[in-house]
Amino acid sequence: MAKRILLVADTGVTRFQLKNLLEKNGYRVFEATGGRQVLKDSFDSEMGLEDMHLVVLDMYLSDYEGKEILKAIKNRFDQLPVIVLSTGQTREKILEILEMGASDFLVKPVSEKEFLHRVTQGLKTPVDRSKSPNPPGKKRLGAKDLSNRVHEEVQRSLRSDSPVSIMAFRGKDRDLAIIHQAAWEMLRRIDSTFFLEDQVVLLLPATGSSGVEVVKNRLFESLDEEIKPDDLLVKTLIFPEDCSAEMVENYRVSELTDFLLKSLSR
Repeated sequence: MAKRILLVADTGVTRFQLKNLLEKNGYRVFEATGGRQVLKDSFDSEMGLEDMHLVVLDMYLSDYEGKEILKAIKNRFDQLPVIVLSTGQTREKILEILEMGASDFLVKPVSEKEFLHRVTQGLKTPVDRSKSPNPPGKKRLGAKDLSNRVHEEVQRSLRSDSPVSIMAFRGKDRDLAIIHQAAWEMLRRIDSTFFLEDQVVLLLPATGSSGVEVVKNRLFESLDEEIKPDDLLVKTLIFPEDCSAEMVENYRVSELTDFLLKSLSR
């Protein structure tokens, strides 16, 4: 039986595009043109929120704020996954929305491939959102994973005009293992932790210089002086400000990805 998805957006073009995409991939899609229909559970005469497998919610609606609708959904159906769509947001705003119970957050415009991937992930068994998706006890994300994610985040950053930051830690093997564990436990699902041969790398979407300092300070505070900042070499790259303006303006994603990855290894 096809999975049922409620699409909440007041922009007809958004609903048309996403509905067609979802239906082509075998999902049954229901539409709500605003928050009122969701609050009244009146988007369909036969189906209600309790019958949905997932909700895709635009953060900006003409009648209600998306956060109000998210809160109402989670109050009634806590296990119902909700993917929030929005234009460029700060790291703090994204984390606030995840704290409210959203299972995922997508910055518009989003590619079809990425949207479908997130929908597939959202329909799986709910995960503990206080953890990042790559626990140290399982397969570690390495260099190839990092390359793919940097490429994706550069594209997302260029589309949404929001920054993305990369933090790299180098030090003794024992210290790197501790940093990796601590970062995995602290960071949220919008972030990723990668364990390379000689460094641990954190990829922080929607994060500028102030957000980087917050993450770094929180990370070292969580270590309870087990490791001090002086024990590690910490390098930070912030896209797009640390990259060539020419590459950014000409949307040269592959060159930008290569530049960022090579800069980490210097």
